Amino acid sequence: MALGRHILVEFYDCSDDIINSSKAIEEAMIEGVKASKTTFLNSTLHDFFPYGISAVIVLAESHIAIHTYPEYGFASLDFYTCGEVANPWAGFEIIAKHLQAKNYSIMEVKRGLKSLLPPELAVSNATEPKEEVASQIPFKRMHFFMDKFGITTSILQTTGELLHHVKSPFQDIKVLTTISFGKILLIDNIIQISESDEFIYHEIMAHPPLVIHPNPKKVLIIGGGDGALAREILKHDNIEKVVLVDIDKEVVETSKKFFPSCSVSFGHPKFELIIGDGIDYVKKAQDEQFDIIYNDSTDDNSGTGACEPLFSIEFMNNCKRILTKDGIMVTQAECIEGFPKSFASCFKKYGKVFGKDNITFGSVEMPSWNSQQAFSFCTKSNLHPIRDVNKEKAEAICKKMDLKYYSYKIHRAFYTHPRYIRKLFEDIKKAIEQEIGAAIAHKSQLRSSCLSYYCLGMLNFSIKMS
Repeated sequence: MALGRHILVEFYDCSDDIINSSKAIEEAMIEGVKASKTTFLNSTLHDFFPYGISAVIVLAESHIAIHTYPEYGFASLDFYTCGEVANPWAGFEIIAKHLQAKNYSIMEVKRGLKSLLPPELAVSNATEPKEEVASQIPFKRMHFFMDKFGITTSILQTTGELLHHVKSPFQDIKVLTTISFGKILLIDNIIQISESDEFIYHEIMAHPPLVIHPNPKKVLIIGGGDGALAREILKHDNIEKVVLVDIDKEVVETSKKFFPSCSVSFGHPKFELIIGDGIDYVKKAQDEQFDIIYNDSTDDNSGTGACEPLFSIEFMNNCKRILTKDGIMVTQAECIEGFPKSFASCFKKYGKVFGKDNITFGSVEMPSWNSQQAFSFCTKSNLHPIRDVNKEKAEAICKKMDLKYYSYKIHRAFYTHPRYIRKLFEDIKKAIEQEIGAAIAHKSQLRSSCLSYYCLGMLNFSIKMS
């Protein structure tokens, strides 16, 4: 006989969705409490970024603790009970089913063997729960999702329910429901859109270049598989064609199912969806084919490296080539404060391709991201988003389309920055000028060296001939 029973379990090949859901873990543990005939007192759970959960339930008879490693499909269980009524093995069997573990290892340790304890100290039923405590499981759990990206962290309270999870050949896609922002779309555990504020991002990305361009007809979107950017662009009657190229069909299907207000554009007669590689599409496209190009790919700082080619000089040169003479390219371009090195790197490339005087940017606050989002504005001509904005045109569009965020005043504010941000951007433009100047000087030096070698060779040839 022993005072307590302590079982230690290692679960393998668990459902990674379940062991990364604090709600599912807590449900499994509560069912384990009921099956083991133990008494719930209180609990605490913690979600780790980007994966993993630690959960503890304090029992009148001791405790249950679980720690999960979703990336490995592994979870460990520590289940300790005391008293003669509790049966931790019954609780273990229930928890194993909930975690969908295919394999496990288990051991039991007898705690406080009575044969080794002084008999005069024994107290009968010292740990038996009181009836009124055993009859209640009083708790209300709060679930949170944390998006830690760069120097910013967004913590959103969720319902704890994972609505959707699919791993495509390219990325990990999830849909959660939050308390304040509605459903959110995650790609590789980074927030892409939320129901409540996606209109801010998509209106401010879509409409400024459409207002500035003198007569936009054909538009290309790279990425943007949720469809919301296309939705905004197609509100303009003068647009004849919108081509959206996204490499991941799963993003499109997820948006159709869970974000119908975004994916409404997919049925539009002027809309063409191509599931394929945007880099390859741009490379093969004809010259001067599009008036505006939007690069709405995931972040260059996502950590996967998958989108790096979409921020390369080669890709930008091809984009410039297929733009018409007044063509504009807009790219979601990180945040100058959160990712200064990445921001500077991108804009140096833009400057080398389009010219330092033909690039600028706007920035907007995204509540669900708890950060600023910048958008580049690069043009083949000398169009400028503030100098060339037409107030009457902007206000007419805003009124006709009943836009929620974009307006003439917002347009100007979007491209207006505080002095310290303007200085950072001017420093980037100076660096572009210096790098271009150094490259020209290097080419000139090489040309001079080649000419010198050629002249020396001709001189030697003349001497030999003479």
